[in-house]
Amino acid sequence: YGDALNPWGDILAIARARCVTKVGGYLALVVPTHKQYNDFLYFNAHRLYGRNRYPLLTANWEQVDAEDHPGSLQTYMEQPTFVFRNEGN
Repeated sequence: YGDALNPWGDILAIARARCVTKVGGYLALVVPTHKQYNDFLYFNAHRLYGRNRYPLLTANWEQVDAEDHPGSLQTYMEQPTFVFRNEGN
């Protein structure tokens, strides 16, 4: 795409989304997630989010859906939808 590689680009994008979401606003987050909650980086294609990277991605958002992450996954890797709210803290 011509832009420089940024290993923190995904985390920065979600943090920026919080900055432009009004207090009480929602975020529906769908990212590839591994059932055993392991993180994987398939350079330069995509990531699987697990115990290390997923909390960084969702920092400062409150999860409001009842799904357990990643306990609700049926297969080794899925892209479930999780809902978060900007509490403005």
